[in-house]
Amino acid sequence: MTIILARILVPADFGLVALGTTLLIILTSVTDLSLANALIHHQDVKEADYHTAFTLSAIRGVLLAIAMVISGFVMAHLYNDPRLIGVCAGLASRPLLSGLGSPYYVTFSKELDFGTVAKNEALNYTAQLVVAVGVAWLTESYWAIVAGAMAASITAIVATYVRAPYIPHFTLSSWRKLTNFSVWLTLKSIRYDHRKSLR
Repeated sequence: MTIILARILVPADFGLVALGTTLLIILTSVTDLSLANALIHHQDVKEADYHTAFTLSAIRGVLLAIAMVISGFVMAHLYNDPRLIGVCAGLASRPLLSGLGSPYYVTFSKELDFGTVAKNEALNYTAQLVVAVGVAWLTESYWAIVAGAMAASITAIVATYVRAPYIPHFTLSSWRKLTNFSVWLTLKSIRYDHRKSLR
């Protein structure tokens, strides 16, 4: 996809979207709750645990989307480029949509059914490729990269509900059970990354 887009778009387009993407990566890394890993770790997972994981993911997704939109205005001011407002707003759909995925989808990883996960990942990247290249061909604009990312997110969330049907329920009854493990895992990951950076 990158090779094809490089033939259609200009380097400035990639740089513009890279600013928004870098911000998104930082925000998602800092706020990572590792809820999927918590569901995989616990053997006695109940319905309330899945509902709580969905609720926490949805809240995180909404907060990240809001943070991305606000940051878009800040970055537009700092870089004197109003296009960053639209870019960050478009990329904000990624955490928002990913936070609304079916929590039952994690059972495929828990049961080591990586074939299903791999197929869905391939489908997501295919959707991103088709949409990004199509929009680039029609508009020759940086919006092609943003549209491709949004297409991948939409495809991913639809796939989770197709593979693992789920009716959303909002509750925080198991938040302590899930966060006790996920926070520990996140801190351990940060500690590992810090040690790695010092080498």
